[in-house]
Amino acid sequence: MKKWVIVGSGGFVEGSFLPNADLSRIKGLIAHQPLKALGLCRAYGLKLYAGLSEAAADGVDTVYICSASWTHFDYVREAVKLGFSTIISEKPIIVDRSDFEDFKTLSPSFSGAMIKRAHTGLSVKSDQLRLHVRASSSDGPEVWDRRRGHYLMSELIHFVDAALFFCGPDANFRVDGDRISGALTFFAADKEATIRYDFSSLDPVNDLEFCPRLIRAMFDRPSEVIIPAVDLVRLYECLFEIEDQFIGHI
Repeated sequence: MKKWVIVGSGGFVEGSFLPNADLSRIKGLIAHQPLKALGLCRAYGLKLYAGLSEAAADGVDTVYICSASWTHFDYVREAVKLGFSTIISEKPIIVDRSDFEDFKTLSPSFSGAMIKRAHTGLSVKSDQLRLHVRASSSDGPEVWDRRRGHYLMSELIHFVDAALFFCGPDANFRVDGDRISGALTFFAADKEATIRYDFSSLDPVNDLEFCPRLIRAMFDRPSEVIIPAVDLVRLYECLFEIEDQFIGHI
């Protein structure tokens, strides 16, 4: 049986992943702020590792990276170097264009966990998909937008991935808006997906809500939610093309 180490101890790990995970397979956590993670480890009977090297020495063979978005790819690089047999990263795997070539080189070595791609709403039989997301940050949308990855990588990535899954990887797209609000339309010969977003709204909406069964599927039916990173190259190509068009709107 594979033994997992979870990188990260934030809200997703604490509130969503661990309460729904197969704890018999998880040996420990790695946290940027270990003192804050001690209570979580005690609550779930997990070890607190100093880093990936220590986890590997303890017989861990599977890494699941759920740390801050801009740290994901650094952990991927380290895990590949250390020879872990299974390396899984949450989205976004990369947030900087400068990492894209390295991502393509390393992508045969690891996978991505596409929790929201497996949402039941994507099984609609219609030829049209309509998705909405509205959210706000306590810091304000402009402050959040200046952070690495901004809303495109932290939120819209799930929706762009869903649109490509629905329409096919060769779908074309149109950008109507900027980083904070607008619409993205993806279209193929027989399908169309529209994503409407507003990250300055006080009325939150998310049509790709978290579903606990998808966490359990990571252990029991991993092919449903974990896919090879090489299959995500088109996703990141689209995201960087969208970013270029966002810049043109500002």
